[in-house]
Order: sequence, then C-alpha cells, then structure tokens
Amino acid sequence: MPKVPDSRKPGRAAVNALRTLLERHNHIVQEVDGQNDFGEDQHVTFTEAGEVTGDLVKIQVKGGRSWRRSNGYAVPIGDHGSTWADGNIPVLCVVHDPDTDGLYWANATKQLLSARRDGEVLKTITISPNRKLDDESITDFVAEARGYLSRYRGNRIIQAQLGDMAGVEFGTSDIVQHYVNVHGEDMIFWQHWGEGFATLLHSDLDWHPTHFGPEHFHPHGRPGLLPGMSVVGTTILNTPEAQWLAACLDAAQWARKPATDDPPLHTNTHARDNYVANRVEHHLQVEPDALARSIQALRTETATNHDLATIAAELESDAVAHAEALSKPWLKMSDKARRLVTFYLVKDVVIGPPVLPIDDQFRIVWRCPRPTEEYGFDARVGQPSTRKSPHRERVSAFELRGTVRPKVVSQAAVKARNKQSLDNLADTFVDRLTIFGVDGAWNLHELTVDVEPSAYVLFSSCRRHEPALAHRGPMKPRQAGLAAAACPRAKRCGRFRTRYGMSCSPR
Repeated sequence: MPKVPDSRKPGRAAVNALRTLLERHNHIVQEVDGQNDFGEDQHVTFTEAGEVTGDLVKIQVKGGRSWRRSNGYAVPIGDHGSTWADGNIPVLCVVHDPDTDGLYWANATKQLLSARRDGEVLKTITISPNRKLDDESITDFVAEARGYLSRYRGNRIIQAQLGDMAGVEFGTSDIVQHYVNVHGEDMIFWQHWGEGFATLLHSDLDWHPTHFGPEHFHPHGRPGLLPGMSVVGTTILNTPEAQWLAACLDAAQWARKPATDDPPLHTNTHARDNYVANRVEHHLQVEPDALARSIQALRTETATNHDLATIAAELESDAVAHAEALSKPWLKMSDKARRLVTFYLVKDVVIGPPVLPIDDQFRIVWRCPRPTEEYGFDARVGQPSTRKSPHRERVSAFELRGTVRPKVVSQAAVKARNKQSLDNLADTFVDRLTIFGVDGAWNLHELTVDVEPSAYVLFSSCRRHEPALAHRGPMKPRQAGLAAAACPRAKRCGRFRTRYGMSCSPR
C-alpha cells in the first residue's frame, strides 16, 4: 500500500487552518493545486458585509517547526523574489505553528520592495510573533491587506496611464514620478531599476526622452554657459521643475545602485541609440566637415574590408536616403538617412554594464577621430573610459537602430501656420522681422550683425525642431535659454524672461 509521507502533514495542516479561518469569516478561498504551486498556495478574495469586493491576494502558506526563528518565523524566498515583488497581485506569507496552533503573517511584497529601495536582496521573509492571525485579529488583517492592495493597484493603474500618455511602457519595478508644471505641461521622471541613469519625458518636447544622471543636472546653472538657469542635459527648467527633478533624483538614488547579488541586466538599447544620435547630432554641429572626412576614411577601410564594403553598399543602396545624408541637416533627415550618417561617422560603440553612468556605459569610437573636443558635453566620448570592467561589449554602428524622432509637421503646414502668425503681427510695430529655424538661434548674433537693437523678442512654435515663429505663442525656456546663450549682444542688452519669450531690455 502507498504510504503518505510525514512531511506532508504540517503543510496540509497549515493550509487547512488558514482556509478554515478565512471561510469562517465568509471570505472566498481558492486553493492552488500542488502541481501548479509556484510560490503561492491560496488565492483569497475578500468580502464585505456578505458581498464580494473583488480584492484578491495571493498567500504562500508554510507549516511546521522548521520555520521558527529566535525572533519569530521566516519563509525562504527562493526563486520567487521577482514574482512576489513585481507581480500584479501582492503576496502574503503565513506560517502555522503546530505547537501553539497559531497562524502568523507578513506582507512579502511590501518587505521585498522596501528592501529593494535600501539596495538589499532578501533571502527570507521575516514574520513577527506579534503578527498573529486569528478570530480577533482577522478584521484588522483584512483591512490592512485591502488597504495595501488598493494603493498597490492604484500605483499600477497610474503608471499604465502615464505610459499610454507618453507612448512608452514602464516595467513593474520602475520608479515613475509625474509632475504638471504651472503651464499645464506634463513631466515624467523614469528610473529603471539597476541602471546608472534616469530618463526625463516632457510633453513640451513631444515626449522625446532625455537620458541623464546627476552629473548632467545643474540646478543652479551650467558653469560658463547658462549661469543661474537650471539645466538638465540641454533642457532648461524653471525653479519648481528643477526642485521636483532634484527630489526625484534623490529619492531614486538607491535604484541606481543595485545589490551585488542581483542578476545582470540587459543593455537599454533605446537609451543607447538615443545617446548615440544626440552625440552624432552635436558632432555634426561642431565639425561641419566631419561627414566628408568620415566618408573618405570609410572608403579607405572598405578597400581592404569586404564585409564592411558589403554593409556600406547595402545602406547606400537607397538613393533617396543617400542623397538626404549628403545634403540635408540632421534634424531634417529621414530615419534611413540618419542611420547611414551614423554608420559613416561611428565605427562602433563600446558598451559597459547598465549600472554605470550613461557617459561611462556608452563609449563612441568615431570612424575619423575629431581634432577638437565636443563643445557643451563633459562625456569622454571616443576616449578610454576610467571605469574598468571586463564586461564590455562592442556594437557596430550598423546595428544601431536610430532614436525615436519627435513628431514632424509638413513644410506646407509650417508655412501656412507661419503666414497666419505674420498676419497676426501685421498691426505690431517692429523694426525687423527674421524667420529662422531652431538651429538659427545659435547664430542669432550673425543674423543681426547689421543692427544694434535695444531689445530682442523671439517667438517660437514651442515644438522641438520646428520653425521658431508660429501661432502657438512666444518662446519657451528650453529654446529661449539656448538662444540667449548663443547671442552675446542679447546678453549685453540686459536680462531676459524665458517663459513668455526672450525679451532683452536696457537695465
């Protein structure tokens, strides 16, 4: 006759004791079949006044003396850490002590998330002997479990809504913070757990991601460039925005320093491609002849490297993209043309562990080394990183996908909108009206070299990479500040207001 092992008795006694208690108080218990038990023994749906609430929790049940510790009880986490912490439904742990016939419980999900914030990796879920579950305490148990479930579920819903708004997908373990500034613009701080940088998403920038670390955030202004003006990367912030971002960075610093026992993370390819695209764009600005020199260097390489020649021929086979790459500025190129230009300029990208700061994690090896430094970036791009790591990989420029581009308005729509804006200004007295793209703001002093005005007023479409005059109103700070930095005469004239345009007047 088959014999039932004695080891089965404590576990069954624990499951039965918990089910009996919950059902006695009219809650619904669904037991998980032993063959499908992967860290959860029961699914419990709570009721209130005899009505089903829809609030559901998962429970891992343990029974026997082996779970007893000097300070209470402990349940090993094993391989269930990620599912208990990041699942859609919180997990509770319950231990049944056969000597006292008592049930003791703890919120496993809450403990795991708390430890993660502290940079720790738990091996066990600890249960205090004071957390007893019986007929007297079950009301408090249900209230606490449902309260936590409501907050947990609410955070997941809000995170999903923010992801839909920004067109991205947040991971269950990501830190996501939302802010609406005084002008009704949405800003989202996004910290992926274990990565050495964060991401800022801004509705005023068409949700184009800004990947940055604390080293790129200058709440009191960038030395020598924009003194007194808060800047993150190339994005200018007002004081409340900078204070909010500083608080987000401080609160999420634990997430950028994972524990040593954590599993290795995969490279964020979106951040990689966006980082390279930003560097290529700036590389072209500071070295207009870089593309021609890189193409010449590539031709020399392809003469002896047949694999490289095959890749080059494939990318250059699209005649339209090839023509764009050679004639159009970066911001007006198609994705295919951008990929070709990146291939011309970048030999490959050396990638380090995701935990490194973004400037150390991605190191660009330019096909034709630059004779001058990049202006405005502190990154050691193209130079040996000071971070020693044996886990670096090399990615060819051919494998880069290019970054997600902001929304682009057709030239016909832009011209029509600009005409309407000019009509609106027909009754306004101006000495001179100049229309230029955002790139022109960097050379504003050259565009006005023949005049000595007492004031400048810049109007902008307020949208990234579009012409700077449109019906949507004056220039926003992100563009006005950059224009001011590039306009020595404007800075000499006096102060400027960045929210409703840039107007400089004599002191």
